[in-house]
Amino acid sequence: MSARRLDAARALVASLAMVLLTLGCGSDGAISREDQGPAGDAGASDQGVFLDGAVVDQGVPTGLLFPADSARFAPFLAAAQDAFPPVADDRPAPWTTCYASASGCDSAPCSLLASCCVASGRCAELQVDALLPPAVLFSSCASGADALSCVPGQTFLPLGSSTPTVEAGGLRPGGDAMREGGLLVGAPVDLLTDRVDLSVVFAPPSSCPGNACLESAGVSLAHASELALGVVSPLVGLLYSPSRGDVSLVMGDQVRMAWALVDPAASFTLEVHPSGRVRVLRDNVLLTEAFTYTPRADAQVVLHGRNTELQGARLRSLHALRYRTEAPATFGTRSVIALNAPLGVSPWAPRGAAVSTHEGRHYAVVENDGALYRGELLGLGVDFESTQRVTVDASRSERALSAPTLLVRPSGETFLVYAAELTDGSRTIRARRGVDGPLGPLPEILELADAGPGHALDDPSLLEHAGYFLLLVRHRWPDGSSALELWMSDAATTPALRDLVPAPASNLSELTAVDSADANQAGVQAPSLSVRGGTYRVHYERRTGTRRVIELLAADELRAFRALGEVLLPRPGGQDRLGVGSPSALEGTAGAERLYYLGDDGLGERLFVTERPGVEDPTPL
Repeated sequence: MSARRLDAARALVASLAMVLLTLGCGSDGAISREDQGPAGDAGASDQGVFLDGAVVDQGVPTGLLFPADSARFAPFLAAAQDAFPPVADDRPAPWTTCYASASGCDSAPCSLLASCCVASGRCAELQVDALLPPAVLFSSCASGADALSCVPGQTFLPLGSSTPTVEAGGLRPGGDAMREGGLLVGAPVDLLTDRVDLSVVFAPPSSCPGNACLESAGVSLAHASELALGVVSPLVGLLYSPSRGDVSLVMGDQVRMAWALVDPAASFTLEVHPSGRVRVLRDNVLLTEAFTYTPRADAQVVLHGRNTELQGARLRSLHALRYRTEAPATFGTRSVIALNAPLGVSPWAPRGAAVSTHEGRHYAVVENDGALYRGELLGLGVDFESTQRVTVDASRSERALSAPTLLVRPSGETFLVYAAELTDGSRTIRARRGVDGPLGPLPEILELADAGPGHALDDPSLLEHAGYFLLLVRHRWPDGSSALELWMSDAATTPALRDLVPAPASNLSELTAVDSADANQAGVQAPSLSVRGGTYRVHYERRTGTRRVIELLAADELRAFRALGEVLLPRPGGQDRLGVGSPSALEGTAGAERLYYLGDDGLGERLFVTERPGVEDPTPL
């Protein structure tokens, strides 16, 4: 590394070390600098409140933490100062311990982190719709009434051919020794994305001679397809047995735990999370959370049971709540996007596709034969044109261009960022800049990041957020090891894409490191950096042998990342059956997330798009 580069990095560290929380920025490299943005163009700087590393209008000293949402992060930061040691300049933030175990996010103050709300049923948004009625009260029905139609404003479907009735203010399911009776409540729900809370009050039978009566009443979530046949095999449920005098947690035909029904007026709540977590409460007091189940997308709420007595085991009431959670691994239908060749370009085998958005329109960039192409995504196709081609610049020692990504500022200023393979064999990150929108000319070449001789940077993902440019790359060291690495602009008051330096220390490299001895059999590459729900999100491709999957990291700020594991896998028999990778994550509508990615079936790579429902910023419950 040159002395000039090292001195520049040290100067940056010294200036930032004066901020609150005694934070610093360790760096061992800088890059050549070139200004490119019109003076006064603040780009996305008005999205945040950073100034010289501190939060201004909330009065919260965040130093070199760079939160994704300073207001969302403030409650945690206030509590963290008493719970964690000071943040050191050469180590990740100490609250990485929040992510060290499956239960770490449940404890204070970790539970205040937005990243702890991802893939957690603790944080969700209440859904008020017709899928589940909020309350079913059978006390309004006369004895002997048809339970399917007597509740005001509601109608139900029977379980199989049963004829449930209401007796003495409670639902009598009406099953027998051969088959259960009951009714279906609401429409099927998706337990892969939704948390469901079911609270029920049971009614004991008028008599149960010798505790030997064949009576039961329960509430369960079960396979919707099986219920049509009159069969109840609960994914998870609560079942009241008068002969045992208890309420049990059941999964399939197995009783997992039981509690005595001492107070007939007690309300039992079954709480199920998309993660598979199950909690049972009695009158809002936790009884157990020691069990998990397997969520399904087509689960039906059913009230069911068996009766021999007219006023046998019954259910007085049901209260149901459905919450939409942020479940990052629940993508649905996958569609292929056609990448159509420009006229006269052959061969055409596009690679490294990335998708970005500007003013509600989507644009794709690809590499083909060492050159880059841009085009607008219309429907499920992109028509590329040779006029949009970007080729090597021999005067800048470029030999080939790869891994393109596109960033367009609100003003129309456009950066086509790419990895440049130079004639000396090194790889660096550069950008072509223009001011006429995503398909306009790009006359300027900018040097963004260079790790020095023997090092290689590739697979760039560029994000502008809260006045900073954040560049996520794969860094490969001379010994063959690699990891994802974050670079950033030096100050929010200078929003131009220049003077990028390695970001302060975090656990990002630890989570994505690939040792040189494993480089032939493993790899982490093609990251996509985005902001969602008070968190930074990093989707990236992980390769193990020939298996390629997309994984996810989340962080409230840039010093502590949480690993969330695999979120998209190859589909057996699909056109992406051998591997998925090169993700581009974009916001959809109504809290949805759209993911563009490359899928491989052994015959070639194709660009796909898929989408999942979600909640952009779920609220802790």
